[in-house]
Amino acid sequence: MEWTGTQFGTGVNINTHFINPDYNTSAVLAWEAPYSGIVTLSLTDNTMYRVDSHPNGGDSIATLKLNDEILKLNNGQEARWVFDKNCKNGIGNQNYTITDVQINKGDILYHEVDCGEFNSCAGIYWKPIITYTYMEPYHLEGDGSQENPYLIDSTDGLNALADVIATTDKPIYSKFTADVKASGNTRPIEEYTGTIDGNNHKLTLRGNTFIKKAKNKVIIKNLIIDGNVNATNNAAAFISHTDTAGSTDIMIENCGNAAVVRASENNAAGFVGWINENDKISIKNSYNYGQVTSNGSAAEPFANADASLQVTYENCYYIENGTTANGVAVNPQMSTKKTKQEFDSGEVTYSLGNAFGQKLTEPKNEYPVFRTSDNGVYRKGNVYTNKLIETSDLKFSMQSSFGQQSKDGWYYLQYNDATGVYDELSWLDNYYAAKDNSGNVTSYITQQGIIQPTLSACIGWKAPMAGKVRLTTGTNIFKIGKGAATTVKIIIDGKSIWQETIPGDQIDESKGIKHDIMVDVGCGDMIYFDVSAKDPTSAAVFWTPQVEYIQTAKFTANDKQILNISEINNGNRIECLFYDAGILEKKSNAYLAFYDKNGTMVKLSEAAFVGGNSKGSGCILSFDIDFVYEDYKDCELSLMIINGDGKNINPIVKHNLYSVK
Repeated sequence: MEWTGTQFGTGVNINTHFINPDYNTSAVLAWEAPYSGIVTLSLTDNTMYRVDSHPNGGDSIATLKLNDEILKLNNGQEARWVFDKNCKNGIGNQNYTITDVQINKGDILYHEVDCGEFNSCAGIYWKPIITYTYMEPYHLEGDGSQENPYLIDSTDGLNALADVIATTDKPIYSKFTADVKASGNTRPIEEYTGTIDGNNHKLTLRGNTFIKKAKNKVIIKNLIIDGNVNATNNAAAFISHTDTAGSTDIMIENCGNAAVVRASENNAAGFVGWINENDKISIKNSYNYGQVTSNGSAAEPFANADASLQVTYENCYYIENGTTANGVAVNPQMSTKKTKQEFDSGEVTYSLGNAFGQKLTEPKNEYPVFRTSDNGVYRKGNVYTNKLIETSDLKFSMQSSFGQQSKDGWYYLQYNDATGVYDELSWLDNYYAAKDNSGNVTSYITQQGIIQPTLSACIGWKAPMAGKVRLTTGTNIFKIGKGAATTVKIIIDGKSIWQETIPGDQIDESKGIKHDIMVDVGCGDMIYFDVSAKDPTSAAVFWTPQVEYIQTAKFTANDKQILNISEINNGNRIECLFYDAGILEKKSNAYLAFYDKNGTMVKLSEAAFVGGNSKGSGCILSFDIDFVYEDYKDCELSLMIINGDGKNINPIVKHNLYSVK
């Protein structure tokens, strides 16, 4: 076979005659072996030469490599030629023929030209020819059984599978091990009985359908098809039609079609062109994004059938107005139509569940693809995103959120000695304040972080989810004016976890104090940033607290956050959003742990990983609940992340989700 040439690169140029390098940049013509076998390497015109001489030029060096090794010529010398500055056509020409070169499918031959640091050297006239003298027959791995399916990794694999199927009537099991791009010469499988597992790969078609006729029982799962299909009748991406003899039962699950399908006469569909009488098909958790066109009658996003009862759908979606028959749009009601925007936004992918993903930022996917570690789609309100956790979800600043009580979890309070609880301050113009019986302002808190206590004033923050948080202050804590000494402290669950006293004459910000504390919180826990003064005339304190989650654990059921153990029922599937800033190990396991009043673990349930990445965007852990609430109503429930196999119950992470006391 002879290479026909192309051009690419900046400064580097390769065309049908010459390989031209650039300053410190090699030009390389690469050829990937499509088959295993033996080849002969030779030259068009039996020559290679330097384009032109240059009196001040450098050497042009041509090298022929197989993968990482320089090939040997038939005389044993390296296939490497140096064309100095005096070489040109007629001076210093070279020639080679290398025979009996053993290659394997996927091996790469590199035709490399390099000029080093010289701008003034020249390219090489080099038109290689690669001729197979022997091709090894394609070996289809597997035996077609359920335990050892045929493995499909290329168009050769598809053709070999078609050959095998043509010789047997027994069910065949096959599985894709790579994405496959069919050529115009790739023939369809004439007749298929058995199971095809796409194994989360993609098949690109070039004109022909995948399977021409389905017979007896056929299962296709985990496969996406794109490209194009053209036929006179019964055009479809997956199956053209069912067998007319006997009955055929087809099940298609977790599949998608993005191929353009056209029937020049009748019957076009995304999945199955025509289902005959007495046959039936079930399509589950699948979508059709491809344009489907029948110039005559009968077109469906998924399948055409004699009677609608032959086709059943479960959680299937198609693009609105994407299917036409004789120029008229077809939007059936048995499956769910979605707009292009609903496909683009990730809504369809989210509805399809954990089998599918979709990149929603550039380079983005227009439609669902199979799930990977970084393309899971999650819903936040009416918005779909690839990030379970945004940075903005993890950081809470009092100054940024200052406004109504409870906004972003922030509260503006005063301690009530009589009741022993914190009361909310009232909004007064542009700050929160308390007044005495005469109407005079006593305690107040401003957006700038000025906290003036009469005896006590406090900024509170309520944790929206369990986790480990870092408590910091934007600037130093210092007094606004001189007065009595003031105590600042951080209180959780009635206990002070940090406390400092600011002297009465400490009004220099540079000499102020800071805090940087890590603490575990449960969902709904309150953290109090409290300012107390023994003397009502004490000056105000400047304090701007900030909270950042280092780890989070947020539990939901049916998209609703769980706040109390009584909300969990036997048979529920509970999902936990877990985020970790860097400590979670790959071999860690996640568990739900129940502790009694004595702190003894009474139940441990292991999680199933659903998707995402604990570092950076968060991951989803799933728990199937198999207990009755009454049996554990007095227990404390925690999420635990444990290294190893769980035998050593010493958690590296332990978050109380909520407690019932």
